[in-house]
Amino acid sequence: SDWRGNGTSAASASLKAEMRTREACESLRFLVFGHAAAEAKSKDNAAYDQRCGTKDEVAQLQAVWSEMDEDGSGDVEFQEFLSFFSRNKADRLLGMRCMNYLVGKAKGEGVDDKEMGCTIEDMMRLIWLKATDEDVHRMKYWFHEAEYQRYRVPTPPVLTKRKRHQIMENFPRLDWERQDAVTFQELIEHGHIDEHTMKGLRDQMHCSLLDKLSYEDFLEMLCPRGYRAHDKVRTCVDKQGRPLAWVSNEYFSGWVLADKVRSTSRTVRDGTEQATNES
Repeated sequence: SDWRGNGTSAASASLKAEMRTREACESLRFLVFGHAAAEAKSKDNAAYDQRCGTKDEVAQLQAVWSEMDEDGSGDVEFQEFLSFFSRNKADRLLGMRCMNYLVGKAKGEGVDDKEMGCTIEDMMRLIWLKATDEDVHRMKYWFHEAEYQRYRVPTPPVLTKRKRHQIMENFPRLDWERQDAVTFQELIEHGHIDEHTMKGLRDQMHCSLLDKLSYEDFLEMLCPRGYRAHDKVRTCVDKQGRPLAWVSNEYFSGWVLADKVRSTSRTVRDGTEQATNES
């Protein structure tokens, strides 16, 4: 009878959908985690029953995601996704399988073609099929933690007394014990540094000849690479010339590469979650 046939076809469609989901899960696990994921698959389908990844697995996922999401927007277009996983033919095939699944899912949810893309949550829910909202929330927290840890750098040392003295030797007529600020014009008049270099420093500080500089401003302006001018600064430059920044938020406290953290901060800010420390 018809109801039996409909029931059988519905069950068959459901089974096919389940198989497609599992194949996409298996493919993405292999692309992100490599052979370890394939090994997990052999353990009585254990991979499909996992709800939450480990901190290490989430950090691995973050490393892959950061290469795909180069602009730090928080989502990756499907074409970018496929291009990233097209480094060899085997990966391209697995990437196609994942992309087709995610496209189908997005269409099923009524997503506009122009907005077709993949978020980190989409990837988490495909890798960990049984993940609850709470699991995803926890993994996103670990994900953001891993983002900052990835770009962490050692805390630069504060200028030593000797280094400060070397800077002061260029301005022998300045007496910071008797004055708490100087104009840029005074620095030019009282210093041994050539005018061209001083103009470059003035442009860097965005100040006029009559603007006053404190002792801290003065040290920040002339601080050599690889040092912090004083213990209150929140930005500096490392020995390679890369800008560094101090970051303190719910995920992390420390010094990081400034250009990397700008995109990281945007991703965190754009996330819908306001994660709390559940680690």
